Amino acid sequence: MIVTILNLSIFYKSDQRQVPSCISNIVLLLSCRRSTRTKIQDITIANDDVQDIVLKKEKGNLEKDSVKLQPEKKWATPDADDDDNVTWQDVSRLFDKVFGLLACVWLMVSAAAFFGMVSTQSVPGVEE
Repeated sequence: MIVTILNLSIFYKSDQRQVPSCISNIVLLLSCRRSTRTKIQDITIANDDVQDIVLKKEKGNLEKDSVKLQPEKKWATPDADDDDNVTWQDVSRLFDKVFGLLACVWLMVSAAAFFGMVSTQSVPGVEE
């Protein structure tokens, strides 16, 4: 009953109060909505004559070789989606799922314990 009251207070919480980022991350993780997509951006290097020194090993001797680098680098940045906005209703739905699953597990464990205790006890009036 306390969980129900708590869940209803979360569900009807004002949207003007933003969901904290730690709760938002937990909701996104457990509801499999975490976006792992990245956007690749081209960034050009201003200096075109950038060179890198590469050591080559030929027949036991190390030689220095100058190699011209590409003038472009690619950077991966997280792709911001509107799907990652978590509302209090999303938090409440996840809360329902988690506590519903916990209630089912508790029911199964207590039923298994009950039947285990009953099956090991002898019934009066019945001979084995």
